[in-house]
Amino acid sequence: MRICCFCGHYALRIADRPPDDPPSRSTDQPRHSPGVEANAAHGRVVLVRPADGGFYLLDELGTRVWELCDGERSLDQVIALIGDESDQPASAIAGDVREWISELRTEQLLIDPT
Repeated sequence: MRICCFCGHYALRIADRPPDDPPSRSTDQPRHSPGVEANAAHGRVVLVRPADGGFYLLDELGTRVWELCDGERSLDQVIALIGDESDQPASAIAGDVREWISELRTEQLLIDPT
């Protein structure tokens, strides 16, 4: 469940995140960073970060997280929706969803509305 980056960079694991980058809170409403391009390819999303041209291939869960992070939904709402869609309790998928959001934020593909 990692972001695959074709530009030679790899997303930081949560443990490698700088201490000033707080973990996602349930009230966060992450949204796409301005300028990030999302392209569909074989049922997945490829994100292109304009600042350096980095490419990121998302798996099925990452793709759904990306789609739901619209700046309107809270982290808890994203987790609940994915849980409902996958017929899994929110508690079973919460860690994976939080990790995806954290990695997307670390890579400056998602931001929190200000």
